[in-house]
Amino acid sequence: YSYECSLAITNRLVNETNAAEKATLLNKAIEFQKRGFELNPYWVTQEANTAALYWKEGNRYQAISLMNHAVETAPTYDMLLMNLGWMEEVTGNETSALQHYTRALRINPLINISTFSEFSQLLSVAAEDLNLWIDSDELWEDWYGMDRHDRGPKDFAYWKGIIAISTGQNELAIRYFEDSINRDFKNAKIFVYMAYAYS
Repeated sequence: YSYECSLAITNRLVNETNAAEKATLLNKAIEFQKRGFELNPYWVTQEANTAALYWKEGNRYQAISLMNHAVETAPTYDMLLMNLGWMEEVTGNETSALQHYTRALRINPLINISTFSEFSQLLSVAAEDLNLWIDSDELWEDWYGMDRHDRGPKDFAYWKGIIAISTGQNELAIRYFEDSINRDFKNAKIFVYMAYAYS
């Protein structure tokens, strides 16, 4: 209930033009988020939402602190890593921002060609490292190895194809996807990305 109240108030914030009323609504939304989080402290998305409200309020320290905790709780949630990276970038902590962007890109390389790239000067810098990954078996073993609990046993050719698309190397992506198709005809995603690479 508390989270729903916060969401309703946040929706009102979008259309509110009076600065004083906006501040009041923002405070109420944060209070409801805090109440909800006291009842259910394990809902990482709501912790990230609370961080976003603090950011909107101008309390950047609290926003980054909460987003950091959300990332620690869900370290393979790429959108949390992106949000934390962006917050760090805006506050001038480029080293930390690059680390979080790099982790997000390794989990989901396609972020590099998403709308996130329009809001970040550093994302493209982090994405340069993706090209190193295509040729380094040691890095692949470390990051996408079978011991990773969050990754299925996908072949490296599939992931290399994804990285090639995300860095604009569509012809290379097609070669990797063809290799991947030869190993796994049942993975429909390969065909979807293959079509994207040909377009």
